[in-house]
Amino acid sequence: MKTKREKVYKAIEQLRALSHVYMKKRRELAQKVDLTEAQWRMLEEISDEGFMPSLFAAKSDLTKAAVSKILKQLQEQKLVEVSSSEKDGRVKEYQLTKRAAGKLEKLREHRRQAIDAIWMKTDEPLLDASLEFNEALIQRFLEYSVV
Repeated sequence: MKTKREKVYKAIEQLRALSHVYMKKRRELAQKVDLTEAQWRMLEEISDEGFMPSLFAAKSDLTKAAVSKILKQLQEQKLVEVSSSEKDGRVKEYQLTKRAAGKLEKLREHRRQAIDAIWMKTDEPLLDASLEFNEALIQRFLEYSVV
């Protein structure tokens, strides 16, 4: 019989493995439409109005230089158009091209298929228990203070 501590360490290892597999599968989905995972995230953000590179950098734990590089790649691939704001010429506005919108739609369809194949097969009581546990765990992580 495993001790509670042994079970906790096993759960931590499984969480790490799940995180790794999840990110690997996101990269694979992005590659299906010739994007990196970071480019995909940025296109999703740009699809919402009010995209600001500095906020994206902060949210994504990317440097401003890395965000600039990704934006340049997206412009070179003709996926994003950049213009100056009519209200304030110093502010840049970012728009997805039709090509980018098409890639995002394909990605969303691939993602829906993955969700159906993986998540929708989960029994609802197990899913409910998982949601409750995950929320509690997230809250404990946020409350934990590293000194």
